[in-house]
Amino acid sequence: MIDWRNGPEYPRAGAWGASGTAARFDVDVTAKHIRDGKIGNPTCCPIALACRAVPGRRYGDLNPMADARVSGGLIHWTHPKTGRHIAVATPPRALRWLHDFDDGRSVSPISFAVTCYGMAET
Repeated sequence: MIDWRNGPEYPRAGAWGASGTAARFDVDVTAKHIRDGKIGNPTCCPIALACRAVPGRRYGDLNPMADARVSGGLIHWTHPKTGRHIAVATPPRALRWLHDFDDGRSVSPISFAVTCYGMAET
């Protein structure tokens, strides 16, 4: 598994903001996201659809994950203020859930949190 905080392609924790800052996003995959999701599609899978529905508490009316996609075990999006690419590890439980969905197995709604270090104050 990639350690996204220290991997060569990803900045160290705090690189995008004050050291030790973090933004937590609560992601709720609903029955509608499951119904509308497309198997094997990184931009239209239920997790990507749910990420796009995350409210923008820190950014006014901006949805912080408006262009979210899931690929390679990571959730990717563009920071709404800076335009920087962000990639965080999909939590293991959510990743197993996505594999079940992509394999055509029946899945139920799921909730999980994604934490992005260094994003809270940028």
